[in-house]
Amino acid sequence: MAASVHEISNLIDPVAVAARSEASHLGHKVSQMASYFEPLIMAAIGTASKILSSQQQMAVLDQTKTLAESALQMLYTAKEAGGNPKAAYMQNALEDSVQMMKEAVDDLGATLGEAASAAGAVGGMVDSINHAINKMEDGPADEPDGTFVDYQTTMVKTAKAIAVTVQEMVTKSNSNPDDLGGLANHLTNNFGNLANEAKYAALTAENDEIGSHIKKQVGELGFTCTSLVTKAGALQCSPNDSFTKKELIESARKVSEKVSHVLASLQAGNRGTQACITAASAVAGIIADLDTTIMFATAGTLNRENAETFADHREYILKTAKALVEDTKLLVSGAGASQERLAQAAQSSVSTITKLADVVKLGAASLGSEDPETQVVLINAVKDVAKALGNLISATKAAAGKPHDDPSMLQLKSSAKVMVTNVTSLLKTVKAVEDEATKGTRALEATIEHIKQELTVFCSSDPPPKTTTPEEFIRMTKGITVATAKAVAAGNSCRQEDIIATANLSRRAIADMLHSCK
Repeated sequence: MAASVHEISNLIDPVAVAARSEASHLGHKVSQMASYFEPLIMAAIGTASKILSSQQQMAVLDQTKTLAESALQMLYTAKEAGGNPKAAYMQNALEDSVQMMKEAVDDLGATLGEAASAAGAVGGMVDSINHAINKMEDGPADEPDGTFVDYQTTMVKTAKAIAVTVQEMVTKSNSNPDDLGGLANHLTNNFGNLANEAKYAALTAENDEIGSHIKKQVGELGFTCTSLVTKAGALQCSPNDSFTKKELIESARKVSEKVSHVLASLQAGNRGTQACITAASAVAGIIADLDTTIMFATAGTLNRENAETFADHREYILKTAKALVEDTKLLVSGAGASQERLAQAAQSSVSTITKLADVVKLGAASLGSEDPETQVVLINAVKDVAKALGNLISATKAAAGKPHDDPSMLQLKSSAKVMVTNVTSLLKTVKAVEDEATKGTRALEATIEHIKQELTVFCSSDPPPKTTTPEEFIRMTKGITVATAKAVAAGNSCRQEDIIATANLSRRAIADMLHSCK
């Protein structure tokens, strides 16, 4: 019965093609398809008589009837179309009937798979896995719709689902062997999806070597899956056979190992994107560390080590910040370059921002805990650079491999401009930090730039990371009142310390209010 369904499935598209534009082949293809229905009907009756569940019996018979009816409808439509390419009015009807027949075939195939797995018959599943491997090796019949990243994401999910199913099979082999057939069927379906995605992933990979490696690893996974499915069928038939149980556990171990190889091959094919994900995570950690340092500085506990001064660190801060600008250029160009270059750019930028954050923290500490507001200004400046770098890395990941006119490329350029602006702001802050006449003005300028960037985020369509209650929002607006009073007082006193404190307080109050409002 499964063989008849398979042959009918293979003839749906050839009949449709002949009905659209190949009148000379239409009669032969229709006769070929019709010849499989008598054996299908006989096999369906025989199969139903062997199934114990009355519900499954009805499902097999009903779905076989549905397949026959959809085939009849398709043949009527094919007759009307008659292989005439000019019969445009029949094309939609033909497309609908083809889709209905494919759905009927899929439904019947799934029901047969479930019935076979429940009985411990795994021959059809092994054939399905081998068929999926062969189709993968032949390559796709049509052009891919997505990018490598799209197929990689789907394949990673499917591979992990296979790993979960394998673990469940090991558990059920001890507790409930009767469930192994259903799990084996689930494993077979997941592998079919994985092999189908692998065709397109190989085609969209950066080079043929990576594509071939992905297909090779998926193929090897398929062969270990056939072994596991076979052992599952054997154990279902002989639940107390300890030798078969050991073989199943060993086969499961091999499948899990091959899944890890598939995941590794996918990461190798997208090394740059993977490096961007790792880099973004590292930058998020640096930002969290700087937030902690700001807390210490605000509390007046960020003390200098020995008798060092800010001048001991100034040059290294400036040198490292300029190196970060070069890394920014490499990141932007890396989006359109190879995965190898993108990975190098991402890793280099993380290394540089780590050095920059460390040396700025040392510089802030060297100012002494008696000037906490200036310490906060300096750490906020490098924190802005780190946030901009995190956004730039995310934009680079999204734009990798995309054409120059893609919207993600515009977002990348915008992120790069913000990055350069924030590095420039840091350089100005470093130069002004010991200048009593200008450091207050510089702090205000940095705060104004930060508020502009926060407003850009506020106006964007990106959803906020968390939600806030109206009561919390009202509480956040009180910070604006305090900051306004502080600004008026600083304007009256004209003291640098008051102006810097106003800049720090205003920055925090506005950012908190915007986050809470969104």
